[in-house]
Amino acid sequence: MNIISKNTIIGNNFKIGYFNVISDNVIIGDNVEIGNNVKIDTNTTIGNNVKISDGAIIGGEPQEHRFDGINDGKITIGDNTIIREYVTVNKNFVKGGSTIIGKNCLILAYSHISHDTVIEDKVTITNLVQIGGYSIIQEGANIGAGVLIHQRSTIGTYSMVGGDSVIVKDVIPYSLVGGSPVRYKRINLVGLRRNGFTNEQIKNIDDFYKIIFKSGKNITDSINELSESILNKEQETIFNFIKNSRRGVLKI
Repeated sequence: MNIISKNTIIGNNFKIGYFNVISDNVIIGDNVEIGNNVKIDTNTTIGNNVKISDGAIIGGEPQEHRFDGINDGKITIGDNTIIREYVTVNKNFVKGGSTIIGKNCLILAYSHISHDTVIEDKVTITNLVQIGGYSIIQEGANIGAGVLIHQRSTIGTYSMVGGDSVIVKDVIPYSLVGGSPVRYKRINLVGLRRNGFTNEQIKNIDDFYKIIFKSGKNITDSINELSESILNKEQETIFNFIKNSRRGVLKI
């Protein structure tokens, strides 16, 4: 038996298991599959070709001690995203905001996505990842198993975070980080090649990081000196990320 609100809008070719609860004002796209014992709360929009496995809870209240129980919270899940068993995704705490999961994401079992978090397209979140509120996981990032991400952190585009890492600083784009304490190790060479980056683009990234991290200067001074010599898109992405970092970036 399933409980599905009469106010739910459901697309074509919908497949659903047993003992699920779908609340008011939920929009479900075409070719969506939902397993068993899934709860989808109000104001959730699910794109096309999304798969949600057993025990997932989508749209739980924000785990924030200031939450007053009154919320216009929304969750959006993009096309082709897969959410595996027992994943939890919380609504936003900030009034008028949203918790967002992009397109073509893979979110594995027992992971938690907190309130007001933005997961951009093509992100992989492995088992048991715990993401604090207000975080941003940029396009193409890959988060290893058991990673803990402090609230208001940003994980840069096409970066890789090694398993069991504790992230308390922003992770710069295109980088591979890990260890205890977690540190920048090198560029995410395998991930970049898998995602179609050319040898020239990879060299642009590697050269830029050598200047930043091996100049003997602090990152802020290095970035300020480089502001007049940005040569390409990849370097501009790195430059803007570091300049706009909310928590400061990981160092070597």
